[in-house]
Amino acid sequence: MEHFRAIYALDVVQRQPGNNQTSGEHKGVDNVLGLYGQLFELSGGTFSVDLTSVKTQGDKVVTVHHAKGKREGKTLDTDETIEFTFSGDKISRLDVGYTDEAAEDAFWGKLSRLPGGALQNTSTQIDKIGVSKATALACPRSPAMRRRCSGLAAGG
Repeated sequence: MEHFRAIYALDVVQRQPGNNQTSGEHKGVDNVLGLYGQLFELSGGTFSVDLTSVKTQGDKVVTVHHAKGKREGKTLDTDETIEFTFSGDKISRLDVGYTDEAAEDAFWGKLSRLPGGALQNTSTQIDKIGVSKATALACPRSPAMRRRCSGLAAGG
C-alpha cells in the first residue's frame, strides 16, 4: 500500500459508479486504500484486475482493465475503465467506469443504510471508526490472506 501512498495526493478522490457497497466518492488516501481493503474482503481475496490498455486523453490517462472475482456464488468477469487526473506528479482523482453497471451492482451487493435511511458507503464507515480499525476489519480472517493484506492493516 505504500506504493499507492507515494503516487496518490493526500486528498485523492476515487469515484465508484453504481448503487452498491463500493459506490460513491471515496475521499482522501486513507479512504481510497480502505476501499481496496473492502474490495479484497468482499470478494474473499479473489478480486483481481489485469491491465489491457493505457492511453492519454488530453491531460488525463485512461486505463482499461479486466476485473474478475467471486463472491457469494456470483462471478464478476468484466472490463472496467479508470480515468486518472493528476495534480503535479500525484494522482488526484480516479473515475472508475463499468461496462456493465448492473452486473457490478449485483456482484458487490447493495449499499447499507444508516438509521433514518441515509446511504452509507466505505468512506462514511471509515470516517466513523478510523482507518486503522477499518483496514483491520477489511483484512481477511484466514492467516494466509491476512499476510497478503498485512501491509494495509499496518497502514503501509
